[in-house]
Amino acid sequence: MKLNTIAIFILLSAFAVKSFSQEVKFPVFSAEAHRGGRGLMPENTILAMLNAMKIEGITTLEMDTHISKDRKVVVTHDDYLSPAFMLTPEGKDIPVTDAKKYPIFGMNYNEIKQFDLGTKYYEQFPQQKKEKTYLPLLSELIDAIQLDIKTNKRKQFFL
Repeated sequence: MKLNTIAIFILLSAFAVKSFSQEVKFPVFSAEAHRGGRGLMPENTILAMLNAMKIEGITTLEMDTHISKDRKVVVTHDDYLSPAFMLTPEGKDIPVTDAKKYPIFGMNYNEIKQFDLGTKYYEQFPQQKKEKTYLPLLSELIDAIQLDIKTNKRKQFFL
């Protein structure tokens, strides 16, 4: 079940940390870090989003979400844990034949979080940084972004 994550992110950010917002006019052109800049960092991760915020000109962090079996909002594009760029908790490849074995909606978040999203070589993005990470909860991602905005005195835009 996909959500309109950009709207949710903006809405939650607005309510959660109104005190951090600044009076800033929204830019005429919005440059987007698709899935957090997936060519540079493991997609839809806190690492990717924080890295994207350091890139000059990026004004929008784009992401997707799904709901886990235990009703947690997980930041991920795919309906299933992808054999293309994820490893099992034991660090092994997910066989292509098991491509639909790990549906986000059919797993509890504590199971999902154990899978390695950052160290497997991903042919489509050979320059992507390799760093072990996981699929975060939307709430974790928002908290990390808000802390970065506050700590680094970054501009924050709301629609």
